[in-house]
Amino acid sequence: MTSFASAFGSSSHDENLNNATSNNHEEELNNFSSIDLDQQPGSPQHAQSQQHSSYVSLTDAATLHSDSTVIPSSSSSQDFPSNSSSKSTFDPSSILSDKRISIPDISKLTASSAAAVAAVGPTIDKLKQWGRSTYKCTKQSIYEKLGKTTRTIDVELDNQIEELRETKRRYEQVLSLARSYANHFSNLLHTQRALSDTFLELKHKSFQLCDEYGYNADTQTLLVRHGEALMSALNYFISTLDTLCNKTIEDTITTIRLYETSRLEFDACRTEMELLPLGSQLNEKQREFEKYKERYEKLKCDVGIKLQFLEENQTKVMKKQLLLFHNAIAAYFSGNQQALDATMKQFNLKVLTNGEINQEKKSFLEQLHN
Repeated sequence: MTSFASAFGSSSHDENLNNATSNNHEEELNNFSSIDLDQQPGSPQHAQSQQHSSYVSLTDAATLHSDSTVIPSSSSSQDFPSNSSSKSTFDPSSILSDKRISIPDISKLTASSAAAVAAVGPTIDKLKQWGRSTYKCTKQSIYEKLGKTTRTIDVELDNQIEELRETKRRYEQVLSLARSYANHFSNLLHTQRALSDTFLELKHKSFQLCDEYGYNADTQTLLVRHGEALMSALNYFISTLDTLCNKTIEDTITTIRLYETSRLEFDACRTEMELLPLGSQLNEKQREFEKYKERYEKLKCDVGIKLQFLEENQTKVMKKQLLLFHNAIAAYFSGNQQALDATMKQFNLKVLTNGEINQEKKSFLEQLHN
């Protein structure tokens, strides 16, 4: 039985390839062993060994790299005339020169640029002043909460301010409930009006129950008429209470916020002045302290006056509005039409029917078209 190699005749070919490969390796090893590492790069022996050897030492590589980067103009023009136009010498310093940032000369600024810089100056000063003031006030507020410093207290004025804020919270709660009551009552009037219209339709279609549908429709119509009067009184009450809470009291609350800010700035300046050593910027801090103190005293006086007038004003307003609310509610649910009409006349209120309400909600162009 013959083997695969003898059948196809490939054994001799493989032996020849193996012999050629081993001979090449032996020649390369002989050439590498014949290299003298002590030879200088420019010596004739070194050049001859370079021609016969396929290996290059590290010194030769560095020499070749320096020779290739720096090429004289004469040799390049003589030896390589065809490539002189297509290739150029690489200069690393050109990259550094391109990346340099040119700083503009201040003396060459135009008049408009100088005016723009001068205009920004006061804004920057105000920003710095605001930053210092905010930092001082924040520090003073944190120290007051931690109990590390004292604060200026006016017990009577602080009690009045706290009482006003509590009153405002209660009025806002009453206002929210009154709006909810008015919305529910408006839905009730809408339902009664729809029920009255339905009874009138059934009255014309049913002859056996004509009278019953008739007086039920009249009853619902009468309730709607009385309800519209009560709705007008409720809307007036809500409008007045909203003005009192969100405009009159809010104006006083805004003045109180300014007063509290001035008090915080005054205490911050006072604390800074107490910690300042003697003789160092004492006169400047004294003038700043007097300025904050004057502003604090002025706002304190304004808050006291506004609180006094507000107390008198809100007492009169709420007395009138509470009387209106009581009389209108009592007259409506007791069925006393005369008392309800008298209440509306007493407070100079106009009863708005459903058609007039819809007319008021329409725009000017819609009213003109109608």
